[in-house]
Amino acid sequence: ATTMTKDNRTKKKPRGRHPATRGRRGGRTRGGRAGSRAGGGGTSTSDDQWAADNDAFLAQARTIDPTRAEEVDAGLHRLIALQNQQLGERATSGRDRMPFSVYRFICKKLRQDGGGDAIFAHCILTLSWSLMSRSESMTIANLHHIDWHDDCLVIYFHHWKTDQLGLNKNEPWHVYANPIDPDVCPHLALSVYLLTFDTILPTGNKLFQGPDPYNRYSEALLCIGRKYAAEIGAMGMDVKYLGVCSVPKGAETYVTAGCTVAPPIVSVCLRAGWLIGNVKERYLHYQSAGDMYVARMATGLEVMSTDFAVSPPYFEGDESVLDAVDEWVLAVAGEGVKDHPHLRHVVKYLLASFCYHREYLKSAFPSNSPFFSSIAFATMQSDAVINASIVRYPWNKTPQTPELTGIPPHVAIICKLEELQERRRSAGLQS
Repeated sequence: ATTMTKDNRTKKKPRGRHPATRGRRGGRTRGGRAGSRAGGGGTSTSDDQWAADNDAFLAQARTIDPTRAEEVDAGLHRLIALQNQQLGERATSGRDRMPFSVYRFICKKLRQDGGGDAIFAHCILTLSWSLMSRSESMTIANLHHIDWHDDCLVIYFHHWKTDQLGLNKNEPWHVYANPIDPDVCPHLALSVYLLTFDTILPTGNKLFQGPDPYNRYSEALLCIGRKYAAEIGAMGMDVKYLGVCSVPKGAETYVTAGCTVAPPIVSVCLRAGWLIGNVKERYLHYQSAGDMYVARMATGLEVMSTDFAVSPPYFEGDESVLDAVDEWVLAVAGEGVKDHPHLRHVVKYLLASFCYHREYLKSAFPSNSPFFSSIAFATMQSDAVINASIVRYPWNKTPQTPELTGIPPHVAIICKLEELQERRRSAGLQS
């Protein structure tokens, strides 16, 4: 409701609830943890006190001159902020962001667990972090909306929090590999997941199947948090405020403020699904180059190093090796992928990631992990095929290397310097 003042400016009337308690009702949230006022910034300590404060505010609001509503509202907020400062109230509301160190730690512990739920949660966690995506969107992802472009996975979403009509469903969101740090590599996590649950590729549409994948993921994440509360606390995060929303919050902060050469903020906003009002919707639109840079940053590659330009693991070899790889893809994914050529391409790169990290996987997983019973081990290829999985950099790429994308200018310069160093070493000159 609005009221016209004498100078014809529109003023908002005070809302029905006390500003200190807006959006802070108790109850359970989907994250599996109480959604109480523990994360809010108000002064009420019980439901009865909250109700009393609310009734008192409503009674007072009826006597306020409507032309002074905004002034009164601002004054109340100032009093609340001052009281929170004096009482030492928590500065933030809701779930805390997940620092990258905590993200890496949780990824490592999920892999060391090695169980089916841990493999499931690890895959969603790495994809949610890399895509800076709300978990609800990630858990309804469709297998047939995954493709491969050049040197990265791409995922299409037909339904998004800020695009529920699917108007931008043709925009690909890029996901890069991190062969330097396999614990946080989304390609490897997806590879392990699809190889372990080997009925998804031949028969499935939904990427994450089961009656309630969201809660399954949430419970696995919170279980790890409770189990390693002391270790996570030592990294600066209270597990009381850990939840699925912590993941995109952490990724968005890491990408935008984790270095001095952050990607374009518009590309971050688009990827994260943030609204900036009419300016963004009218003038600022999606472009692949910006999203590629954001995606490389989000995967955890070091942005001030040549490692930022690393290729994903891929198979490189003669015709006999590549033919054997194609046969392996059909053995793993089933004959059904013949009708979906894009999936064959995806599976080939996922198998390359599996081969490249095979020694790491053998040491990281416990011996009783269902991963070791997967179809990948049952159809294991010769050493010639396994060893054909490699990574390349801009200075040593070959005609078989996929085109390297998402590399910013400063990293390209660093790579050129490394190329010069390689030439000097090849010529027997000192660096």
